[in-house]
Amino acid sequence: MIACRDCDLLHSIKTLKQGEMAKCSRCGSLLYQEKGNSINRPFALVISGLILFMLANYYPILSLKVIGTDTSNILIAGVFALYQDGLRAIAILVFLTSIFVPFLKLLLLFYILCPLAVFKQKPPGLAVIFRIYLTVDCWGMLEVYMLSIIVAISKLGDIATVQWNMGLYAFVGLFLATFGASATLDPRIIWEKIEDNA
Repeated sequence: MIACRDCDLLHSIKTLKQGEMAKCSRCGSLLYQEKGNSINRPFALVISGLILFMLANYYPILSLKVIGTDTSNILIAGVFALYQDGLRAIAILVFLTSIFVPFLKLLLLFYILCPLAVFKQKPPGLAVIFRIYLTVDCWGMLEVYMLSIIVAISKLGDIATVQWNMGLYAFVGLFLATFGASATLDPRIIWEKIEDNA
């Protein structure tokens, strides 16, 4: 059985073909969708995301040239700058939402999907780890950080020469990989794996 998220009407779960959607008979909201290849596709995106995470945190994101002075910093340098300027709460929030939580999400998904995709086995503690992932999933706010970078580029373009570096391209790729992994993962498949031989 599955409950509608909007009106709480219970429905029995039926097998769907790839691309089909089950909608609530009362309010019409989406109950679930058969995404197809919901283990291997997000697993490939998670591996890509982990590689891009390392690149995004190793290479500078932007280089600024103001009155002959060049400045470029990596992602964590912004967190340190906020912390040293006395904005400790904002520095911690930026660190958690743009570095720690996205990395934790990727690690949790890797732990969940690697044994399922490669060895066709459930990893130990799958139910607990998947619940942690679902809790953490809404806290990784790379899209907000991406918007702040876009705003900064547009504002700084008037007073400085802005050069995009490898870190920015890796960060955009990281955003797309983490978003894609979350979007292509079908939680029903993971719950079914948890129920098998429970």
